[in-house]
Amino acid sequence: MQNPSKLMLLAGHTDMSGDAKYNVWLSEKRAENVLYILLGERDKWVESVCSERGREGTPAYATQKPPGDGKSKVKDYRMILKWVAGKFGWPCDPDLTKKAVETFQKDYNNEKYVGNKSIREIVGGSSIVEEGIINRETWGAFWDIYMVELAELLGLYKVINSSQIPDTSRLKTYRDALKFIAEDRKIVNCGEIHHKTRLHKSLTDRRVEILFFDPKEKPKLDFYPYCHEGLIFDVEKRAKPSERKKAYKKRDECELFGNPGIYDTTRVTCDLDNMLIIEVLDYKGNHMSDIPVNIDEVGRGTVETGKTDTSGVLIRKVTEGNFRVYVDTQNRRELEGFRGVEEKVEIKK
Repeated sequence: MQNPSKLMLLAGHTDMSGDAKYNVWLSEKRAENVLYILLGERDKWVESVCSERGREGTPAYATQKPPGDGKSKVKDYRMILKWVAGKFGWPCDPDLTKKAVETFQKDYNNEKYVGNKSIREIVGGSSIVEEGIINRETWGAFWDIYMVELAELLGLYKVINSSQIPDTSRLKTYRDALKFIAEDRKIVNCGEIHHKTRLHKSLTDRRVEILFFDPKEKPKLDFYPYCHEGLIFDVEKRAKPSERKKAYKKRDECELFGNPGIYDTTRVTCDLDNMLIIEVLDYKGNHMSDIPVNIDEVGRGTVETGKTDTSGVLIRKVTEGNFRVYVDTQNRRELEGFRGVEEKVEIKK
């Protein structure tokens, strides 16, 4: 939203444990997981999470095991349930996982969160079976909760019966602004090739990187596809010694991760706490678009101006300081006679 011209690419990685072909698949699933969250693809995300693939030699690229929960382990469920318990106060922090899952399922269906509505009602979802088993329905419920959390982090709400309800539908505004380097190449699955450490099992190496590029500096992803598809180790097994050496040389020349590489890298921090998310509503709680907004920093004067978008929102990244947000609605027919509103906002590190 701050740099709408930037083009994105997601790169999935693994550590060096497991066989190389399996890690190619696993890195793809990791990148898919983040991609589908960014795009709002609920069903695809659930299927990706629940997909399973055997070790090297399995002919199917990714076979489904209904009800299936893919690569996830009990410790993964425990982590998710513990976070949910902390956020909502639901008694699903697991000692016995099955009981905790059943409790989660019941509370997702029925427990009121805000505005006398359950999470299921807020997202417009269907009831899920309360049997204490992690299945596709339950993964879908996890997704719904992630979306509620994301809407709250971005300050996206709607007003129903005087209550502010997280409005997950407005995430679409952000998603529509995303641009990728190519519509048919949103991810690359690098497997274990471009690891950051040489440790056999490394949390640092198990990662998804979101890369941003200027439109005129798009990387070439077809110059050596074995690298970008994580297949160099497969080439090594089949190639002559001279070809193996060439393959590793090409790996090091990779435009994305080579040494030294073509692109300078700068880490981008995503700090939602330093986002001013300005939402303009009329007296009936309807969002108002195209409203002029000034952001003044105390002692400095106006530092930002802009207008609300079609969703009635203006978002700006700010540094630490004290700010006054002034919304000018005096010429709006919907609010005739209303002379604007000023709100003081303090941003601290």
